[in-house]
Amino acid sequence: MSTPQNLAQALVELRSEIAKQTNELTTKTAELKTLETEKSTIENDLKAKEKQKEDDRRKIEAEITQLKIKLPEIDRKHRQVADELTKIRLEQQKNNLELLKIQRESQGAMKDQKK
Repeated sequence: MSTPQNLAQALVELRSEIAKQTNELTTKTAELKTLETEKSTIENDLKAKEKQKEDDRRKIEAEITQLKIKLPEIDRKHRQVADELTKIRLEQQKNNLELLKIQRESQGAMKDQKK
């Protein structure tokens, strides 16, 4: 049979065990809240980085589109400048030939003058 002293001792031990378990429960609850906060922070950071990645992708796609739009105009200007350069070279060749012609005529006139 249980004596009042044994029952009192059992009650003290149970209360001690309950206090110990309550402390563990409090500690584990605090750990859980810390982990939940950390998880939430990581999830938010991940969402922000994914959004930034998507924004960067859109920005790059827009820049590529703008460059594709500009490219035909640049090609047209390039052809125009190349054509102008060709005309200038042809004009220069024509002027060089005219210069040679004038030089030959001048030399021929000088020879005629000396005679």
